[in-house]
Amino acid sequence: MSNMEIIGEMEEIIYNMAKTLNYRITPQNSHNFIGRKIIYKSRNKIKCDIIKNVSFNGNTIYLKYNTDLNGNLQVVSRRVYLIDFD
Repeated sequence: MSNMEIIGEMEEIIYNMAKTLNYRITPQNSHNFIGRKIIYKSRNKIKCDIIKNVSFNGNTIYLKYNTDLNGNLQVVSRRVYLIDFD
């Protein structure tokens, strides 16, 4: 098994764990998690990032590192989970 396969499996485990713990980011709670790490799926790949900012209504979160999605995610139509637990 290659390193990339191992990393992919680890990401899948973390994603499923976050889903199980039910720390989903929604428009109602997105303002509480600025600066925190999140995990989500995009184009059938699991990705991690940090919330840089949130729109006024909470529907859009702006990401620190992702340029693939123009640096933002719509939390209304996408399952986004918190992985930075305090």
